[in-house]
Amino acid sequence: MNEKYTFCGIQWLGLLPSDLFKFNLHGKIVMNTSQKEQTKCKQMLVQYKTFFDTVKPSWGQELHILLESGIKAELQALTSESVTYFTDSYLPFKIENEMFL
Repeated sequence: MNEKYTFCGIQWLGLLPSDLFKFNLHGKIVMNTSQKEQTKCKQMLVQYKTFFDTVKPSWGQELHILLESGIKAELQALTSESVTYFTDSYLPFKIENEMFL
């Protein structure tokens, strides 16, 4: 029923699970996902299967990457590169290269 009320134009911009590997960040700023987070991801993939299969498959792919890798990071972790890394480098690069979902 929720699929009827979704807004399909929304885009996901930020630190994606795949970014940890694309930007070679996976050894620097990550933490393990908890069992609760793993369970929630699995539930989402089952409960919203139609949505992830047809409306936003790339979102489902990111959840699968999160599950398979078992690691996560928060945006604040990008400051480990430098205080301005997120605003001066990471975000502009992602926008210019349309690396959002």
